[in-house]
Amino acid sequence: MKGFVQGPRILELGFGPGHLLLALQEQGFSVFGLEASRQMLRIAQKRLTGLRPKPGLVCGVSQALPFACTSFNNIISTFPTTFIFQADTLAEIHRLLTPGGSLVILLSAWITDRSLFSRFLAWLFRVTGQVPPDTFNEHHLLSPFIAAGFTPQTRWLELPDSRLLFIVAFNNT
Repeated sequence: MKGFVQGPRILELGFGPGHLLLALQEQGFSVFGLEASRQMLRIAQKRLTGLRPKPGLVCGVSQALPFACTSFNNIISTFPTTFIFQADTLAEIHRLLTPGGSLVILLSAWITDRSLFSRFLAWLFRVTGQVPPDTFNEHHLLSPFIAAGFTPQTRWLELPDSRLLFIVAFNNT
């Protein structure tokens, strides 16, 4: 997410075990997280023990975010489920972002490494539906963000062994 996240105040939706929160805090950002799973919340709390300042972690859902308006410069979500496209979620995100702030979503990753193991994993992810098809309708993908008042765009990041698809949606109000 380097280059996509500006901070200083960042909220991660669906933080899971807390790896990204830890990395962002170590980079000097002020981090907060919302997670629906109490088990993931406990795992992340253990991972983040001893950090100062302590990240603000909350158990809840994205359709009712328990934070004040314009609280965050960036809101991020990695590999989210369809909740990220819901109108009530996007309205809450829009409410929380500062003017000029952005929602950064790591939507998908394609394994491009050609080793036998990587090709097997890529095949497995396609079979289980964990990777979208190679082609998609960009207008259809971005239309929920436009309807919620964002200026969205897709961005690609090419890495040595993978290709990542991001949606970056700006709050221009």
